[in-house]
Amino acid sequence: MKRLFLFAILVLILATSGFAQWTPDPNLNTVIVDTTGEQDLPKTVACPDGSTYISWFDNRGGSYAVYMQRLNADGVKLWGSQGLLISNNPQSSSLVDYDITCDASNNAIVAFTDTRSGDLDVFAYKISPSGQFLWGANGVTLSSGTGYEANPTVAVTTDGNVVVAWIYAVNPYKIYLQKIDPTGAKLWGATAISYGSTTEGYNNPIVVPSDNGSVIVSHKVTIGNFPAQTVKLAAQKFNSAGAPQWGTGGVWVQNLGKVMAFTAQYAAPDGVNGVVIAWHDDRNSINLQSSWVQRVKSDGTLAFPANGAEVATTGNIHKFNPRAGKLTDSEEVMVFGDLPIPIKIRMDLRFKISATE
Repeated sequence: MKRLFLFAILVLILATSGFAQWTPDPNLNTVIVDTTGEQDLPKTVACPDGSTYISWFDNRGGSYAVYMQRLNADGVKLWGSQGLLISNNPQSSSLVDYDITCDASNNAIVAFTDTRSGDLDVFAYKISPSGQFLWGANGVTLSSGTGYEANPTVAVTTDGNVVVAWIYAVNPYKIYLQKIDPTGAKLWGATAISYGSTTEGYNNPIVVPSDNGSVIVSHKVTIGNFPAQTVKLAAQKFNSAGAPQWGTGGVWVQNLGKVMAFTAQYAAPDGVNGVVIAWHDDRNSINLQSSWVQRVKSDGTLAFPANGAEVATTGNIHKFNPRAGKLTDSEEVMVFGDLPIPIKIRMDLRFKISATE
């Protein structure tokens, strides 16, 4: 009887380990896809049920296509060994950025670009946990004009809809926005809302949810042309109907210039309907980048000093690519960044920055 009991425990352990695919060994990571060709630009998002969606561009078929995989909370692949094909519509030979998120029902929403219409346009797909295409086999077409439209970002709003923001590369650049309901219907009209300026280029939009179905969009503000452009950062809040709430031009996040032109800022929800924004700039014109962070509250006020709080003051080194998030139990923000150090490989910086009341 004792041997039978031990055998049952062993079978249970082996069965559990067979289903638990996440590994605690950083030298032995979980393989998401292992096939021919390139797998590029992976994105991940965690869902309320503990599952994880992973998306990427894949040229196993000779040209880039969009694939996704879903893992349960134990890290078990749920969509076959090599992922689920989302779209093999015509794609450029070079890729632009895109975005993925998850809604309250554990559906994935992914927004990306392809050239199915003849030029680069934006499309959004909603994929259920079982791999069903809830917005149709070809998703929702968000843009179909002749201009260059790129780098969509996506957020699920508090009223259960989805807002997508992207670049429209005219002169000067503008930001386009569209809101989609759970069925895939476009709520802000057949043509997306345009947000911009007649004298400044609005670029690199990142959208996060706010209160009452609204969103906050952080973006770059550019004057002039490369290599002499001046780049700043701003944020604007759009209500559930798509109307700007913070006046012409929104709220300044950094209005000194010297923000890196070709590196996007980082933005994430602060958990209380505001946004945390992090970036690097050379505002002192000393050929050294330093990392900065700002938190814009839901009413448009700034939690940190104007133009941001500096993340680290170590001299004579660059501080690149900060990532930040507000701590749930305080008014503090945690920031992670890249610190190149001679002889050593890049190390993470970890700082707490307290908000001002």
